[in-house]
Amino acid sequence: MRIAIVGPGAIGSLFYIRLSLAGHQPWLIARDERQARALSQTPLTLLEGESSLQVKAKILCPPLESYPFDLVLIATKAQDTKRAAETALPALGPSTLVLTLQNGLGPQKILLDAFGEGRVLAGTTAQGATLLAPGVVRHGGDGETYLGPAAKGGPSGEEIARILSLAGLKASATPEIFTYIWRKLAINCAINPLTAILGVQNGELAKNNAAKKIIAKVAGEVAAVALKEGVDLGEEGQLAEKIILVAEATAQNRSSMLQDVAAGRLTETDFINGAVAALGKKHSIPCPLNETLHEMIKALEAIKRS
Repeated sequence: MRIAIVGPGAIGSLFYIRLSLAGHQPWLIARDERQARALSQTPLTLLEGESSLQVKAKILCPPLESYPFDLVLIATKAQDTKRAAETALPALGPSTLVLTLQNGLGPQKILLDAFGEGRVLAGTTAQGATLLAPGVVRHGGDGETYLGPAAKGGPSGEEIARILSLAGLKASATPEIFTYIWRKLAINCAINPLTAILGVQNGELAKNNAAKKIIAKVAGEVAAVALKEGVDLGEEGQLAEKIILVAEATAQNRSSMLQDVAAGRLTETDFINGAVAALGKKHSIPCPLNETLHEMIKALEAIKRS
């Protein structure tokens, strides 16, 4: 299968290496010529425990020539989705599918608006990956990838799930993909901003009673908004417990939002806490915790980038 991966970050590089080793023909789409040159200097490297795998990447950069792929995987930050869609457009043929594995709510609609309902798959992955340097990825652990139609009547994604699984990236297709997206969103809404604001690894939240109280309130807001959107995330207390278990299981991780704030980069808060707060207003559901965390992250962004 010919696969274009837009976004050579941790997840994009991990999926590239796995798919390449499985015999597919992936291409990595860089942001620009500068990034393409940096990636082309050495092979992509995947670190797992004490071992490492290396793959020589095939890299393209915009503007792309018309050269249709079977699958386009969008693995950029959520705020870069519109640019990613513009970059990917020449790579689409009549039957090309587009899969997003991005965080949050919003990228799915951007891609549906760009490419139509008949080709877009929404997805979420629990693969653990950290980008140590351009083209160097530390695999932190296997996790399930779920994907399904981004809109009613869209592609099922079953063949793509099969291909990913055979490449060692355990995946399942489901018509209820937005349930899985909302579950991950609840986790991100609690863990990401708190770790970024407090400057701690995930595990510190599970040991801090005050942090756990905030997690419970955030979980309650997300669950209430999700229910209005047709997704039942269960009882507030149970959801909060699941989030704390995730924090414990990923105790040594530095969340992507913490990494972005520390590096002076824009975060995905508009698509995480900001998205929940916006939907809360739409449904007249108060979301003071998500609103406050969103604004605090925006304030941190401004301070770090000034």
